[in-house]
Amino acid sequence: MAIGAGVIEWKTKALWAESLLAVLIVLLAVAILAPRLYQPVEAGLDWVQEATLRLVTWTLLALVFALVFVPASLWLRITKGSRVLRSRKTDTYWRDCRPREADKFFGRQF
Repeated sequence: MAIGAGVIEWKTKALWAESLLAVLIVLLAVAILAPRLYQPVEAGLDWVQEATLRLVTWTLLALVFALVFVPASLWLRITKGSRVLRSRKTDTYWRDCRPREADKFFGRQF
């Protein structure tokens, strides 16, 4: 992150990038020179990271569901392309299959 902030500061000369770079350099120095002082900072950063990842994950999952699965389901219902949909006349999704000879399939398996 410090390298990214340094590059942004170098290219744009923005004040916020300089501030971020200074904070990150101080945190790096504290982490190297006094690890015990850095432990609460690391715990706080871990919490922020976990919360951010949870938010992004749930947002992306909701978007994929809304943009992929809902339209696909609607399309299959409109075109009757889904094999899972059952007839309104029946109570079950099960369909009878044609009978087969068991000996033909199980006689010599390998």
